[in-house]
Amino acid sequence: MHVNIRSLLPKFVLFTAVAHSANPDVLAVSESWLRKATKNSEISIPNYNIFRQDRTAKGGGVAVYCRDSLQSNVILSRSIPKQFELLILKITLSRNKSLTVAACYRPPSAPSCALDTICELIAPHLASEFVLLGDLNWDMLNTPAVLQSKLDALNLTKIIKEPTRYNPKSVNKGTLIDVILTNWPSKYTSAVFNQDLSDYCLIACIRYGSAVKRPPLITVIRSLKHFCEQAFLIDLARVSWKDIDLIPSVEDAWSFFKMNFLTILDKHAPFKKCRTKNRYSPSFVPDLTALDQHKNILWRTAIALNSPRDMQLFREVRNQYTQSVRKAKARFFRQKFASCNSKKFWDTVKSMENKSTSFQLLTALRLGNTVTTDKSISWA
Repeated sequence: MHVNIRSLLPKFVLFTAVAHSANPDVLAVSESWLRKATKNSEISIPNYNIFRQDRTAKGGGVAVYCRDSLQSNVILSRSIPKQFELLILKITLSRNKSLTVAACYRPPSAPSCALDTICELIAPHLASEFVLLGDLNWDMLNTPAVLQSKLDALNLTKIIKEPTRYNPKSVNKGTLIDVILTNWPSKYTSAVFNQDLSDYCLIACIRYGSAVKRPPLITVIRSLKHFCEQAFLIDLARVSWKDIDLIPSVEDAWSFFKMNFLTILDKHAPFKKCRTKNRYSPSFVPDLTALDQHKNILWRTAIALNSPRDMQLFREVRNQYTQSVRKAKARFFRQKFASCNSKKFWDTVKSMENKSTSFQLLTALRLGNTVTTDKSISWA
């Protein structure tokens, strides 16, 4: 699946909703407009690995979200100013089978030499099954002869056949600039969908063949099924906690406390593994899925009939869907906050940000221009 998003960060809530609804194995993004200072944790989706190739200047950039159950790694990442951004991944499907996926963005002002460079970079990876998703800013409804000759030489075929960007003033006028190219077209079926992230359509393809079995999502939690608070407190009271005051090192004192406490905790509340549902966004309710499907049906009807009235109705439902997604998320957080359980509230906030925190003891302290590593200062 691919979408030209024209700035990912401010549209990340809606982007997550699209990912939740479509549930793709691979999701490519062009014109991500990300910068080096943007952390992956700010744009990560649970159960996906993210790979990026940002542009050093303004605009551009590509990113690929690949399901973490698939073994994937970057084999080429290249950005040439004013020409293109290219990211190529190798995805292992089985012991003897792999798929090469590339994401590419070429700006409309790119020089003619950009095409030659792109072809030179992808040519070595065409020996196996290959798919390129991206925005090349060529209208593939009337493919330029120079581009078609390059595609023929590389044995690449476009599988998207209909416009991916429409003129808002005339629904029957559009261009096909978002593409999916492959050297094995018989294995794929494709489609074009409306989306609310930008004025580009979302394009997708399905690969025929045996599906890669996804492992279940396993979470490790403590079981409180047989927890007895009185027995737990009795065991804690049997530990000679006053011995901590006799330990000179703060690290050794912490280790003494941690070892004794966790030993008792493991006895009364042991760890257990459980399967969890694969939820991208807890605020995404079933009503939003139904509204999204209704919106897509209206889009298809407006395009097929070339009716301004149907297009206006589609725009109204599209705006309703966008507002509903935002309201659902706000309602979800208000309910968490109103529950007066601060721990659950902040756990929810952190889970949405996909950030993890860890605590480490200080190993050094700066006092003016002097740096000390004396452990005894921890007792001060």
